[in-house]
Amino acid sequence: MKRRGNTLIEVLASGALMVLVLGIVSSATWMVRGSFYGRTARLEARQEARKLLAELAREVRSGGRIFSGFNGTMDGQSYQVPAPGQSGDSVIFASPEDDPPTRWTVYGLSTRPDPNPDPQNPLARQVVLYRRAGLVTVSPNPALVTGGTLRVYDCSVPPDNFTVTVGPLSDSLSLEMWSEKRPIDGLSHLQQHSLHLTLRNSQ
Repeated sequence: MKRRGNTLIEVLASGALMVLVLGIVSSATWMVRGSFYGRTARLEARQEARKLLAELAREVRSGGRIFSGFNGTMDGQSYQVPAPGQSGDSVIFASPEDDPPTRWTVYGLSTRPDPNPDPQNPLARQVVLYRRAGLVTVSPNPALVTGGTLRVYDCSVPPDNFTVTVGPLSDSLSLEMWSEKRPIDGLSHLQQHSLHLTLRNSQ
């Protein structure tokens, strides 16, 4: 008895079924992958922001001076530090290195344009923290400070989403920012962070 071959309709039906199954599997794979990268993006952005806030909390609390009202550049980085009781997008402060203080470290916190902008988020800015140790005065002219190091945090800040507020007596500062990890596969997740600190050794 001869075995009957597959008809054209059966072949087409089998092909269509295979394409359907592959489409379902592919969609499920992309959903799982997108969910994984989304969680990773949120976690990494949160971790970088926590690093920044932890370093600020440690240094600002022992700080001695906020350079409120300074408008200019320090070691090539631009700063517009708000006046007492005002808000801006950067801050410079000095923290003692020893007790009693004989040497000081100057910090500058700000944002800058990303030198390698992501096409999906071209206006996002980098959060950077400048550090210059070994100064012999709590009141150097920031415009003359050079030779420091710059740390770039791996989280981006949308424009106008990074705010520093200096206390009315220049003895405290508050930071509020929305940060995001560089988008992965088109996914971008904003995280809100806030911090309020008072200088212990205000000068």
